[in-house]
Amino acid sequence: ADLDASGTTYGNVTVTSSTGAVTDAGDTNTDIIAADAVLSAVTGIGSGDSTPPSYLDTKVSRLDAVNTTSGYINIKNTGALELIDLSSPIDNYSVHNSGGSVDIEAYSPLTVTSNVLAAGNITLVAGSGTAGDDLAINANVQSSATDSTITLTADDSITQAAGTTVGTNGTATGTNITATATNGSFTQTDGAVFASKGAGSTNGGDITVNASGDAAIADLDASGTTYGNVTVTSSTGAVTDAGDTNTDIIAADAVLSA
Repeated sequence: ADLDASGTTYGNVTVTSSTGAVTDAGDTNTDIIAADAVLSAVTGIGSGDSTPPSYLDTKVSRLDAVNTTSGYINIKNTGALELIDLSSPIDNYSVHNSGGSVDIEAYSPLTVTSNVLAAGNITLVAGSGTAGDDLAINANVQSSATDSTITLTADDSITQAAGTTVGTNGTATGTNITATATNGSFTQTDGAVFASKGAGSTNGGDITVNASGDAAIADLDASGTTYGNVTVTSSTGAVTDAGDTNTDIIAADAVLSA
């Protein structure tokens, strides 16, 4: 119901379920208040296998969450949140769900510092309706599931760092990717990639980018044996080349609006 490590200097919280799930006890209070939270389970974090899903409510600065077998990882955080590998030994993942989907919402902003991997859909949200609700992708965000969806949403801007991939990992096929910067810009740095098809797979999924401000594109790749489509919309700005030498858009159909 409430693990509270708050203070002048916040402490850390670690919760491990070796055979089950880490779940919300059903109250409306914040479940975990801490500087760092390290969560590990076998059958889900937040809701286990329940439908409709419920969320673990947190107020933490940094999060590492791992689930190994089945169920979801569903977390809603109050305040700025960094997804970062806090495990020992280091495994290079901030969030890793081998059993299903990931839904993490921060109110806000949200920074991905270490890789996110799920065997299902991925939803990352930075939003509280105030200035600075940015989503910063500084590591890979990938799904290993066929016909999955990756949804990235920020009330303000979305940025993606060089050398990072949003999309499939390995042989997954047909991942549909949607990025929405509601009141800000969308910016890929040179070397950043949206890839809707994994190596050796058949179909590319669709890629959709919506931004209020400029949309700076480095690499939106919907290629495959059957190509997917790409849609990029800037409602008040421009759709631009992010300054790299790669092909910016690879798709069957491209619909661009600025």
